[in-house]
Amino acid sequence: MHELHQDGGIFFQSASNYKHSDNLSVKDDELQLQFIHYLSEKEQAEISGAKCFKYTVSSPDFLTLCFTDAINYRMIADWNAEAVVIIHEPDEFYNRLRVCTKQFQSNHTLLKRGSVRYIDPYFDGKTLIESEHLPFCKDYKFQYQQEYRFVICNEKQFSEQERKIYIGSLTDIATLVDLR
Repeated sequence: MHELHQDGGIFFQSASNYKHSDNLSVKDDELQLQFIHYLSEKEQAEISGAKCFKYTVSSPDFLTLCFTDAINYRMIADWNAEAVVIIHEPDEFYNRLRVCTKQFQSNHTLLKRGSVRYIDPYFDGKTLIESEHLPFCKDYKFQYQQEYRFVICNEKQFSEQERKIYIGSLTDIATLVDLR
């Protein structure tokens, strides 16, 4: 957190890496969501008595930088956090990030941002989720995280060295809070 606050050191993670995490608060298949759609009696009669069907929405890999809109004690414990950085001017943070991520961007890839939508696979089964929306959707079991993301949908794979960027000191727009 000190590096983020002092130098603006940021690492964009490949969404595919979350699937392999040992931390259960992070471990998630970010590249697909499964839905279960329960059929009405009329639909069941039309489909030989089937009660439901399952389907999966998938996305190509993308780069992500995850934040939260709120701090809660569970997240501090989940990540064994010793500090947090509170960004007071999120629009200015975004502007700095946008300038420094030009290396990732092309005509087909742009830096996108937004709040994550938490999906209940049983009740959101009637809502059509498109592949391009998946970077901003997660299973509802993670809803307590109130995640806000910056996403770069990319066609090529970037090395870890390329995904580490420095946007400059955030001391003028953020506060470092020591939790120890």
